[in-house]
Amino acid sequence: MKRAILIAVLCAMLPAMSFAGGAIVFDGTDDYIDTNYRWVNGTDGTLAVWINTTGTSGKLISNYANSSALFYISMGDITPGVPLIDARSSNNQIMRITTCPAINDGLWHMVCSVMSGTTLTAYLDGVNVGSASNGSFDGTVDTGANFFIGRAPASSPGYISGSISVTAIYASALTSKEISAMYASGGSWFPKAGLVSRWSMDNNGKSTGQVHANGSTIKDSAGSNDGTIVDGADSSMVLTSSPVRKKRGRR
Repeated sequence: MKRAILIAVLCAMLPAMSFAGGAIVFDGTDDYIDTNYRWVNGTDGTLAVWINTTGTSGKLISNYANSSALFYISMGDITPGVPLIDARSSNNQIMRITTCPAINDGLWHMVCSVMSGTTLTAYLDGVNVGSASNGSFDGTVDTGANFFIGRAPASSPGYISGSISVTAIYASALTSKEISAMYASGGSWFPKAGLVSRWSMDNNGKSTGQVHANGSTIKDSAGSNDGTIVDGADSSMVLTSSPVRKKRGRR
C-alpha cells in the first residue's frame, strides 16, 4: 500500500524534476557498450532504455548472438524508426510486438520491454503500447552472450546512431504503475526490487564533451556489471549533458 501511494505521488509531482543521468553518443558504425551481464534463464525480466535518435534502425539493447534465443529492444527491423520488442525462447517460441510508435524524432524516449511468464509487454514513454502472448514460451532467453547496448552480439550487429542514457535490466516484471512513475520522474526515480544493473552513463569520471576511450568503464550503479566501452578509431563516444524536462502543472 505504501509503495502504491509513493508511486502515485511521484507520477503527480516528479515531472518537474530534471532528467536523470548523462548520455553517450553512438555513431551507428562501430560504437557499443558490453554490459558484461548475461541473462539468467527462468526469470521474468524488464529492459528499459532512454534514447534520442533520428536514425532509422539499430539495436538499443540486445543479447541476440545468432542463436534461437533472444531478448531485445530494437528499431527499424520491420518499419524504419519503429521499435521492435522481441523475446524468443531456446525452443524457438516467439513473442513479438511491432505496435510501438516511431521514436526517431530527435526527442528523448523511454522504451521498455517487460517479460512476465508467457506474456511480453511494450511500453513507450510510460504508456502500454502493445503485448503478445505465447503459452509455449518457457523463458529460456539466454543466448550465451552478454547484453550489448547499441548493437547485438551477432554477426549482423545492427549498430545504432543517437544518444543513449539511463539503461536498466531487471530480473522481474515491472508493473505499469512503476514504469509510468519511472518515466514521469525522467528516470530519477526507479524501482529497486528486482534491479540487476543500471547504467546512468554519467558517473564514469568524464565531464560533458569528453570522450569515453575504447576499453573504458561504464559503471553499474546497482550491481557489479560494469560495462565496457567499445569504440572504433574515431573516438566518437562523447558524454553529452542531460536534457531537462519542462515543468508542467499537476493533473
